[in-house]
Amino acid sequence: MKKVSILLILPLFSLILVGCSASNISSSPIDSSNISYVSSTINSQQTNSTEISSTSSSEDSASSSTYVDIYEERRISFGIPENYVEKSGWYSEHDKVAAYIAIYHTTPENFVEKMTKPGQCRLAGVHYNREKRLPTYLTYTEIYVDTTYGQSPGRNRIVFSNNYRIFFTNNHYESFTEYIGYNNYTANYQ
Repeated sequence: MKKVSILLILPLFSLILVGCSASNISSSPIDSSNISYVSSTINSQQTNSTEISSTSSSEDSASSSTYVDIYEERRISFGIPENYVEKSGWYSEHDKVAAYIAIYHTTPENFVEKMTKPGQCRLAGVHYNREKRLPTYLTYTEIYVDTTYGQSPGRNRIVFSNNYRIFFTNNHYESFTEYIGYNNYTANYQ
C-alpha cells in the first residue's frame, strides 16, 4: 500500500514543479529580435550539418582510395615511373620486382613456392642472413629473380626485410646492394 501511495505522490509533485516553473514564463509580447536570432542560429546549424555531411561523404570516398594513394606515394618516393609496374603484373626482372615490392609491400603474384607454370618465379622463403652482410636486426624473405619456370635459379636474388628494405645480390650472397629508387642501388653490403 505504501508503494502505491508513493507512486501516486511522485507524479503529483512533478506536476507541481512543472506548474511552478511555468509561472515564471513571461507574458510579454514576442520580441522579433529573439525570433530572428533563433532563426539565424537554426540556419547556421543546418549549414554546419550540411558541411559535416559533405565532408563525411568525401572522407568515405577518400577511404576507398586509400590504398591507391599509399601506392602512389610510395611510387613517387622511390622515383618509379608511372605504370612501370602494375598491381596485377607478373615480373621476374630484378629492377621491376624491387619496384613492385617497394610500392605494394609484397611480391608479384607469379612468385610461388612451387613453380608449375611458365612465367612463375620461385619464392625461396626465409633468408637467414648467415653471412651477416645485411643488418642483423631485421628478418628477411628471399626470392629468385631474373629467372622463370624451367630455368636454373641462377645467382640473382632479392632479399627484402620485414620493414621492406630491399637488397639485391647477383653473386649468390657475396655482396648486396640496397634498392633506394628506380634503377638506383646503394654501395655494396659486404
